[in-house]
Amino acid sequence: MSQPDRAASPELALMIRLCLSPETISRQSFDGIDETKLFRMAHWHGVKNLVFAGLPEAARSGGLYQQLHASATHSTFQSLSQTNHLLDLFTLFQQEKIPAYGYKGILWSKWLYDDLNSRSSGDIDLLIPKAYFNEALKAVKMLGYEPDRYRNYLLTESSETQKAFFRTDYHVPLFNEEGIALELHWQPAYPRLCFDFPDQEWPHWQQEIVLQNRTVTGFRNEYQLLLLLLHHAGKERWDKLKYVADFVAYLHRYADATDWKLVVKLAQEKGMTGLLMRAIGMVNTLLPGHSFAVPVRSEISISDHLKKWDAMEELPENSTWPYFVHALRERDGLSYRLKILRSHLSYFSEYSLLRKKMSWYKQNADQSLS
Repeated sequence: MSQPDRAASPELALMIRLCLSPETISRQSFDGIDETKLFRMAHWHGVKNLVFAGLPEAARSGGLYQQLHASATHSTFQSLSQTNHLLDLFTLFQQEKIPAYGYKGILWSKWLYDDLNSRSSGDIDLLIPKAYFNEALKAVKMLGYEPDRYRNYLLTESSETQKAFFRTDYHVPLFNEEGIALELHWQPAYPRLCFDFPDQEWPHWQQEIVLQNRTVTGFRNEYQLLLLLLHHAGKERWDKLKYVADFVAYLHRYADATDWKLVVKLAQEKGMTGLLMRAIGMVNTLLPGHSFAVPVRSEISISDHLKKWDAMEELPENSTWPYFVHALRERDGLSYRLKILRSHLSYFSEYSLLRKKMSWYKQNADQSLS
């Protein structure tokens, strides 16, 4: 890491190197390291597999290695299971003539790392054009997927509640009897965050990706990179190291072949230039002297991120206010910020839907106390 940002604990500093520049690691790098803390930190940040892969041969013994090996083995089986379920879903949607696009999860493991084991994922994510969304919900029931209780409650209420839900939300989580989690999205983020990725443009950017000798639909690198920034920077605010690791993995594989003029153009159109430049600045700071072909070379202060990553604080369950503050601070220009403000005010004017949500939370809180 660069000189101004040595505020990280030794364990965090080592974990960053293991994930972003494992070639710099030796057995001596572990001298004085609290390995229990390192493992706990790797678990919280979702990078246990990357830490395991980054261990030098000389460090592949002892308690840390055993814990990481067990975790990586479990993750391998989970990834294989999710891959099979994802392929089954693509087969189903092809049969039903429902357009579907891979998003996050297993598809990004393949896209970013070319390795299903390097990146752990908790669920399967698919983008479905809104016009086909109700058909998709019905179709996945054939494979045993049912919405979670909260969304099922909103989707089985009055037609007005359903319409309000689709106006203000972006996805439905579902589960099957095996506990496999599936998230169907009709857009990649809450509409009040004003990320403009309308489903009409998805076919223009689609690209086939080979997964387990099967072809599935994803997006062209430049477009998918903006989706990555939307999620990791715009929604998750780089709250965990795994998000930075994904961006660095993209640069390792694709920076030289990326049309950066196109990326900047798309970012400008979608009010995301600041998110893009900050992401590149973080990499410039964490990996000074790197050789990635990126548009800018300036570094930024990341001390706030280092403190947050070290603290491993629990993230708030209700993210509306953090999302709002972050969007106002990070999105491009006054016009986008006013758009975000108006969208949030519009959301809070959905009185009927909000009452239904409050009723749900109150009812379930009462049940948990009884």
